[in-house]
Amino acid sequence: MYRAFAIAIVLLLGVSSGASASAPWHLLSTEPATPAPGESFLIAVDGTWPNGCPFEVSPVSREGNMLKLRLTEQPGVCTEALRPYQLRIDPAPTLARGLDAGSYQIELEAEDRSGVRTIGFGVFDVAPADRVVRPEAGFWVADPSGRYADSGSGVGFNLERQDDALAMIAYFYDHSGEPRWYFSAGDARRTGYAGDLLEIRGGQAVFQPYQAPRDMRPFGRIDLSFSDRGHAVAWFSQPQDEGILAELRVMPISLVRFGFKAGATAPALSGRWMLMELDGVDGSGRVIDLQPDVSAAPLQLRLEDQRLAVSLDCGIVTSNLDQPPALCVLATEQGQVSLEHNGIHELHSADGQTRLIRIDR
Repeated sequence: MYRAFAIAIVLLLGVSSGASASAPWHLLSTEPATPAPGESFLIAVDGTWPNGCPFEVSPVSREGNMLKLRLTEQPGVCTEALRPYQLRIDPAPTLARGLDAGSYQIELEAEDRSGVRTIGFGVFDVAPADRVVRPEAGFWVADPSGRYADSGSGVGFNLERQDDALAMIAYFYDHSGEPRWYFSAGDARRTGYAGDLLEIRGGQAVFQPYQAPRDMRPFGRIDLSFSDRGHAVAWFSQPQDEGILAELRVMPISLVRFGFKAGATAPALSGRWMLMELDGVDGSGRVIDLQPDVSAAPLQLRLEDQRLAVSLDCGIVTSNLDQPPALCVLATEQGQVSLEHNGIHELHSADGQTRLIRIDR
């Protein structure tokens, strides 16, 4: 798998100019990329119109966590030339009080003689300026208990994070049951990621001579929004044809960091951790050895380091023991603190000032 991952990177770097020309025609983002709650922002639309016909931009509308805008073709003098365009739209008239913290989507529609259809899609997070989510590298799977209940099995992700860069491979099957790999890489945002997807097919079979993947083509886009180190939502978007105003299909999938051995069980959480207690940019760390509390009830997830008078109590979902622990409470001689942004190898508080980082696995 790692060899294939390297091959995918090489292929990405060597992709032809023809593949680049098939990149999405309409890209949506915000400026700034991750607004703070209540902060004003602009919706950025960068795209290409298929002709020189004039179009009108509708005011932004809101449906729950979805912001929508529309480009409507107007009568007038038209030409056959493609027309690149850039729009910066202020949604303030619709969002008089700004937006609360959370994950939001933007949908761009086009209206012409062929009707109305979605041609652009994007995701952005609203989060405090000091909030940064660094997802745990490793294997992620679809999470039916997440926001989107129809996220099913048979979907896998490998995420690799290095500083502010993120690379991922997604695994699906096509309609005939043949495996398909999807690759994307680039700079991550504070709480998410957006990038183009390449579909990779074919390649070396087990016990067979080496051969590079025989087919690689642009597929669409992926948007990732991380709620914490171990949970996310991925939105796949793909045009239904090659047209500039092709309708998009959008599919969301809830994801969770998967633990083959580690997860929300006392044996998985036992061992040595670095307890970091920060005060702004300053702080200290110490090694603690968490061991299961033998006196705990069967469904109670409690570990402690009796030597240092430290204990950890976590919520437990018996059907999801391979997932990161739910809300945990860490008790030390200084008091109690909630750890609610949890992965498998790192747990920390909402403000990031208290962290448990595994050091023995």
